[in-house]
Amino acid sequence: MQRILLLFILFCFSCVSLAQSPVTLIPYRKGNLWGFSDINGSLKIPALYDSVSLFFSDYSRTQNKIIHCSIVVKNGSYGVIDENNNILIQPDFKSIREEYLGESFKLFIVKDKNNKYGLSGLSKIIIQPAYDSIARVESDYFLLRNNGKLGIANVNGDIIVPVAQGQIKQLSETKNEVEWKAVNTSETKIIKALRIRRPSDNGEILVAGPDAISLENSDEREYDYDKELAALKAKYAVFCLGYNKNLCYCMKDGKTGFANIAKNKRVPPIYDQVQAGYVSFDENLLIVKLHGMYGLTDEDGKILVPVKYKYISVSPYKTGVFNIESFDGQYGFYFPNTGKFVAPKYTKVTDGESVYTNIQQYKDFKIMYVRDEKSSFYVGENGIEFKE
Repeated sequence: MQRILLLFILFCFSCVSLAQSPVTLIPYRKGNLWGFSDINGSLKIPALYDSVSLFFSDYSRTQNKIIHCSIVVKNGSYGVIDENNNILIQPDFKSIREEYLGESFKLFIVKDKNNKYGLSGLSKIIIQPAYDSIARVESDYFLLRNNGKLGIANVNGDIIVPVAQGQIKQLSETKNEVEWKAVNTSETKIIKALRIRRPSDNGEILVAGPDAISLENSDEREYDYDKELAALKAKYAVFCLGYNKNLCYCMKDGKTGFANIAKNKRVPPIYDQVQAGYVSFDENLLIVKLHGMYGLTDEDGKILVPVKYKYISVSPYKTGVFNIESFDGQYGFYFPNTGKFVAPKYTKVTDGESVYTNIQQYKDFKIMYVRDEKSSFYVGENGIEFKE
């Protein structure tokens, strides 16, 4: 039976045009400072910063394009750089907090050295730091507070409701207009403001990418699913799972094995426990347990991680990485994308992050934030430790 052709339509993450390449920079630690390297560990941005964030995509209204940027700390002060280490927001602030206003469109609430708050875009201060607090409110507006009084500003920095109110309440919102009720000691006003159209509303940002079409031809053997399933059930208690029900647990005498019907592969019931840890359209990885120890196999029974560890689990948040804990309290992991097994040697592992890269076209490059006896740093799914 010919295998059904699979059509995968994948979209490029945060790109404006088909020609734009994604950023491929990983935080790299050198002593106590951070820079960025490529996925092979070659330093691209010098280690000049106390700390750095992963690169993210943001829309620059002044340049009308997507810019890749990172929040950095230098000499204790926060700023923002781009992928070429150009300074977009000077590192002059006590804190910077992102506010997402739409697809690849952010502003930054900044706090200066006098503990006053302002609002910044990339390369441009929108509201000068002069307020006791600034908070995002509905309709992409910001609530300003100063000396106990309230006001409202829009994303362009225009003051819609003067900072002289005791109470402010949004009454209504339409496609083109927002209505506010402002109350102070002398009067109550109804203030109507034109809605600010986001760049995406204006069609200036087109988040799109090339369609990647994969048509797979296979020389898979012909088989009668019902017949082969019946043959399994004649020997074992059987439970099938996965996308096409070809992967089945086979249980007998308190032990569990598994079988791939399509590939005519069988692993006899030899394990105390089997758990499907990773299921995609055509690939399954299984966490197995024997004599109180855990390991990892593929659906053909090939051992990917030796059955000798205290525990194995799939990282949450759909990172698709397996966390591995040893009996002496060390941590490692297995990366399904690359088949890389990193044996436990770290004292702490946090949930992984995906950094968009062209190491494999239209696929994510996974990294994990770890700690050894001396410092914390990232490890990539190619096994490289991003540190010196």
